[in-house]
Amino acid sequence: MGEVGDVVALPKHLKAGDPEPVIDENRYTLIAFRFCPFCDRVRLTLSCHKIDYDLVLVSLSDKPDWLLRLSPSGKVPLLLNKGDRLFESDLVMRFVDELRGPEASLLRICGADTFQQAADLAGKVGLLFLVNTKNALLVR
Repeated sequence: MGEVGDVVALPKHLKAGDPEPVIDENRYTLIAFRFCPFCDRVRLTLSCHKIDYDLVLVSLSDKPDWLLRLSPSGKVPLLLNKGDRLFESDLVMRFVDELRGPEASLLRICGADTFQQAADLAGKVGLLFLVNTKNALLVR
């Protein structure tokens, strides 16, 4: 596994009609969208804790059929492991944060208020990204 900040080649976004990827139930698998700040914060938390995981990127504008079976709402991020599914970035981050024990917990080191401020900021950045994306589409 690379270090935080390493440049890695990301897989393509899977879309409707693409086959369902083979998922190793003994490893963590994150189903995400590359340009989603909520997925990014889960990826950063996994990387910070040096937890190895497989990444499956999906298109949100042309969702693969199998995504709705795994995530009935069609939302990402979605963390899979041993047949379990965990939704919502805040819950996934908190779960990942507890995997290495309390001494390594980002929540414990930063404090709940700072942890929540970071989550709120990520949400605001995501909103700005969506607004810019919509404006860019309107300009065309």
